[in-house]
Amino acid sequence: MAEGLVAVTVVPAKNKRGAPDAEVLRRALRRWSFNVTRRDEPKPPEIDAALRRLARNSVPLVALEEVGTVTKALDACARKLDGKPAAPEY
Repeated sequence: MAEGLVAVTVVPAKNKRGAPDAEVLRRALRRWSFNVTRRDEPKPPEIDAALRRLARNSVPLVALEEVGTVTKALDACARKLDGKPAAPEY
């Protein structure tokens, strides 16, 4: 479930300029934000910075009412990190 959340969380950011490295952001989400057992643990500085930036640049939840936002999220789920199609059950 965390992998699916990571895939769609990073897509609808408002401003991609100055974004953290994609792997750092995915690691931050997977290992801290979407991991309730580690969420409140101290984070390395690059992880903390990536999560703070994502919080500042994420679109509001109401944006999920827009077809374009949902389409981007679904497209992200349909592709693996290397750009190849994901398995249909993913």
